[in-house]
Amino acid sequence: RQEVLETLERIDQHVAATIVDAQRINDYQEALKIEVTPFEKVDELKVLCGSVSRLWKSLEEWEQTSEQWLQWRFGLVDVDKISKEVAVYQKVAMQSMKQLETNAVAAKFTAKVTAFKNTLPVVMALRNSALKERHWEEINEIIGVELDLESDELTLGVLLSMGVDKSMEEIQEISGRAGAEQSLEEMLDKVKRVWEDLELVLNPYKDSKEVFILGSVDDVITALEDSLVNISTISGSRFVGPIRDEVEEWQRNLMLFQETLDEWLAVQRNWVYLESIFSAGDIKKQLPIESAKFMEIDQHWRNIMKDTNDYSVALVAGTKEGRLEQFKEFNETLDQIQKSLEEYLHSKRKAFPRFFFLSNDELLEILAQARRVQAVQPHLRKCFDNLVKLRFGSGEDDKSGGGSSGGSDIVGMISSEGEEIPFFKVLKARGNVEKWLLEVEEYMIKSMHAVMKKGFIDYPEQPRKEWVAEKEAQVVSCVGMIMWCSETERILQDKDKNKVVDAMRIW
Repeated sequence: RQEVLETLERIDQHVAATIVDAQRINDYQEALKIEVTPFEKVDELKVLCGSVSRLWKSLEEWEQTSEQWLQWRFGLVDVDKISKEVAVYQKVAMQSMKQLETNAVAAKFTAKVTAFKNTLPVVMALRNSALKERHWEEINEIIGVELDLESDELTLGVLLSMGVDKSMEEIQEISGRAGAEQSLEEMLDKVKRVWEDLELVLNPYKDSKEVFILGSVDDVITALEDSLVNISTISGSRFVGPIRDEVEEWQRNLMLFQETLDEWLAVQRNWVYLESIFSAGDIKKQLPIESAKFMEIDQHWRNIMKDTNDYSVALVAGTKEGRLEQFKEFNETLDQIQKSLEEYLHSKRKAFPRFFFLSNDELLEILAQARRVQAVQPHLRKCFDNLVKLRFGSGEDDKSGGGSSGGSDIVGMISSEGEEIPFFKVLKARGNVEKWLLEVEEYMIKSMHAVMKKGFIDYPEQPRKEWVAEKEAQVVSCVGMIMWCSETERILQDKDKNKVVDAMRIW
């Protein structure tokens, strides 16, 4: 081959000299203005010699390069680099085949490059970094040789000499499976990393340094949903086999955490609602059994939240042994307490039906302050139409504060327009709030009867303008209509037509 390359070098030099001579002759012909001779054969010779020379040089380079590749230790083989260089040589070989169709060397060169290229898929499969010991055991069994991947003697040439390309399909299947398994392992590792340091957000409850509640769990829920989707994808893959047990364990833990978090948030909602109720001494006295149940849960809840605040890694806190069952038990008890509370509120509404106009929270606010009778003031407007305040005090001497005096005696009622109707006698607001509110309702009616009666008696005794200015609006409206109807009827029954005409004019 070296002799051929040397011969081709000499031929190239002769061809180059011939091309120079032909160009010089053409220059002379142009100078003498005679016909320029076309040296087509010289151009054809230039192309032919160039193609043959490039073929032999490429073949020589191929032999040297491929031999170097075969000497590489298999563990260091760069398949991507080899593939790119083989593609370049194959391009040259194919061009040589087109330009030198009858040249046996071109065919031989092409065959060599093609044969080497055909081994690359199995080499690439064997160089897959995803292959693990279990995969190599399968490959060793297929090729019938125990490969020592750490050995310096295991070169690419040695490996190819074992005929591994004959088992290409089996090896590629194992390599592809290894890649798929590695992708699943990477997905699982991603899930693991998410939950390594993801913590629950805890906030102090009512600025307390000892009591905590869960803050926003939006980030945790988003991470949980994403992780469950990924775990479901992994477990549904046909390549999950090697990590199936671990994936199923993670799936169980995440499902447990999801269920626990739901129960946790439910306990917190119930606890926050009931804590404000049972912190009032009056409610404790009226619901002693429910209060005792709540206090027991309250103590456990505070301890759990304190422990969680000390170590708030979400997955650890949410999968602690027995925690789900504990929260379920809490919720069951809290639901029973709320049911008893509803029954208690219903009994109060039955005793004083106007309590149906109030929400549970509003009614509880009143009941929780049963000993402070003025606590009903903000809710009177909902219970009684246009009644905004009750006048508390001892009577005429108490006119300050718009009915907010600290006494428990009720002496009157005040409308939204500021009109005050005194009760016909002082009402002693004692005992259960629903009972004395019933008395308020009774006093309202009797007091209105009293002022209505007085207005009726005073009507004929006072000038109308004076009477209207002095009397209460409802008295003016009601008694005024009574008197008008009475006067109208009297006039219509009068036989004196002149009186009727005069009365109609006034009317």
